[in-house]
Amino acid sequence: MNPIDDFTDTSRIMSGLLERLDPADLDTATPCARWSVADLVDHIVGDVFVFVGAAGADASAPVGPVTADNAVSRYASATAAVLAAYQANDTLNRDLATPFGTFPGSMVLSVVIADQLTHCWDLARSIGAPVVAADELVDNALNTWTAFIQSDYRDGEMFGDAQTCGPDASNLDRLAAFTGRNV
Repeated sequence: MNPIDDFTDTSRIMSGLLERLDPADLDTATPCARWSVADLVDHIVGDVFVFVGAAGADASAPVGPVTADNAVSRYASATAAVLAAYQANDTLNRDLATPFGTFPGSMVLSVVIADQLTHCWDLARSIGAPVVAADELVDNALNTWTAFIQSDYRDGEMFGDAQTCGPDASNLDRLAAFTGRNV
C-alpha cells in the first residue's frame, strides 16, 4: 500500500464525479445523514484542509461555498495541498495530531483516502453517476476503516452501524455498507 498513490487514484475518481455535477444536483439528498450534495461537496473539498494542517502545512481553505462551477478547481487545489503536505518532510512517518488523536502520517492520509473514497460512493449514488475503483484501493480503504472506526464513532452522525449487502455487491458497496450506508 502506498498512500500517496492511493490518494492520487482516489482523487482522480472524485474529480471525475465532480466534473459531472450539475447545479440542479446541489439540493439532492445524499446517503449521508442530513447532507445535500452541496453539503457533501463542501465536506469533500473543505475538510481535507484539517489534515493538511495536521501535517504542518497551510490549512487555509478557499473562502466561499463550493458550487457546481468551482467544485473541480477547488478540489484540485485541495488535493494539491494534501499531496504537497504529505510528500514533504517525512510526513508519512511522523506522528500527527488530528481531531481524532495522534497517528502516524501514513495512517492519517489513509483515513483521508477512506473518507474520500466512501464519499465517491455517496456522490455517485446521489447524482446517478457510475463509479469504479480498483479492488486493491477499496480493500486498502476498508482495512483503514476497520482499524479506525471505533464503536463510539458509530453514532449515526459520522458512521452508522455496519450494514449487510448481497453476495454480488461490489467492493465499493461493501465499503459503503461497512460505514453504515444502505446499499
